[in-house]
Amino acid sequence: MNAERITNYKLGFRWRCRRAGCNVITSPLKGTFFERGNVSILNTLRLLLHFFRKDKVSQAATDVGVTRKTAIQVYHYLHEVCEVAEAHDCIMIGADNDIVEVDDTHLYTNKYHRGRLLQRQM
Repeated sequence: MNAERITNYKLGFRWRCRRAGCNVITSPLKGTFFERGNVSILNTLRLLLHFFRKDKVSQAATDVGVTRKTAIQVYHYLHEVCEVAEAHDCIMIGADNDIVEVDDTHLYTNKYHRGRLLQRQM
C-alpha cells in the first residue's frame, strides 16, 4: 500500500494498493474512533479533553469553536464508548456459590493527617 495525496480527505491522503489487479483504496481512519465523525481530528481531540475534564458542553463548544449541536453529538458518542468499555470490564470475583467479602479499611488514607494512624503508617 502506498499513500496517495488527496486534499479533501481528513488527513490529506488515503492508502492505495499498487499490486496488479488489486486497486484497493482504504482510508487510514477506517476502523478507528475518528472514522465516524465529520469534525476534524484536532477538534475531536480538543472535545475529548473537555469531556475527560467533565466540562459543560456549551463551554467545550465555545472553546473549541464548534457548534453546540456538534459538541453534544461528540459528547454523546464519547459517552457511548465509555459505556461499552465499562460493560466489557466486568470481572466476577469468585465462583457462583462463593461469598466474597471486601475489606475497605486500607482503601482510604487520612485527610490532613488526622485521625487514627493506619498500620502501614506506623
